[in-house]
Amino acid sequence: MNNKEIINIVKQVQPLISKVYNTNCKVELHNNIYERLSGIDGMDGEYKPYGEYDWNYKKIYLYTNRMDSIEQIVKTLLHETVHSTQSKELFDYYYDIGHTYDSHPLECQARYHEKYWKSYKINKEICII
Repeated sequence: MNNKEIINIVKQVQPLISKVYNTNCKVELHNNIYERLSGIDGMDGEYKPYGEYDWNYKKIYLYTNRMDSIEQIVKTLLHETVHSTQSKELFDYYYDIGHTYDSHPLECQARYHEKYWKSYKINKEICII
């Protein structure tokens, strides 16, 4: 999917998700985490997240190189929005005591909410650029 398609989907669904979860997260697109953190176009690496929540800036980063469907975009927005409602200290604590992504209780909670992605109706006609 190209950035315009992704932006159109985000514009449709993020206000609805924000309302449901009572948050107001900004969404920013980047090709991948390496380009975002380094500021260098073309930078890449092994770690390939779909998105990330930044507690300091109350911002969701979507990594466009992983966004290949409406489903993936909405699931990622839901997942990261759930993180915005969680405690950063508790989030870090679970990793500090040895939880992996698969066993981390707050990651499990965020993944659970992804199943509601179909609740958010997308007007596909306005997403085609």
